[in-house]
Amino acid sequence: MRKSKSLFLAVFLLIGTLFLSIAYALTNTPLNIVGTATAKQVPMDIDVYFSNYSTSGDGTITAAINGNNNKQATFNITNLVGYGDTAIINYTIINNGTVDANLNITASTVTNTEYFEIESNVNNLNNTRINAGETKTLTIKVKVKKVLVSSNSSTVSASATITVHASAVGI
Repeated sequence: MRKSKSLFLAVFLLIGTLFLSIAYALTNTPLNIVGTATAKQVPMDIDVYFSNYSTSGDGTITAAINGNNNKQATFNITNLVGYGDTAIINYTIINNGTVDANLNITASTVTNTEYFEIESNVNNLNNTRINAGETKTLTIKVKVKKVLVSSNSSTVSASATITVHASAVGI
């Protein structure tokens, strides 16, 4: 008798669990979401370049903007003869694109660092943001730190090439 009660209870619990499972499945309907998602690619116009330059100071300063899409600038300075004579070049960098960009400026080593002291804000501009429509100024200052004792002082010159690169912010 005890065995039949236990068997009856086990079968009853099994049938009850089966019934509850079926009832739960019938009352819960799956949630179906029907719709369409689209993604549109927005063109990113990155147009960062040297737009112009100005020079001031002593000596003969030859500056230029060239290269592919005005992304390269050069300068050459001669006839700085006296101790402390200084030449300054200011290049304007513009973001004429439609998105903000990160600047990356590379410069070749300035020649004749034995005679000239070079100051610039390249490191301050590197890896900085330039917003769409914004301009920034790259300043290079070349100063005589050692005087050449010669009748031909114009043969000592300083020159370099600077290139501007840009990438979209957040990419």
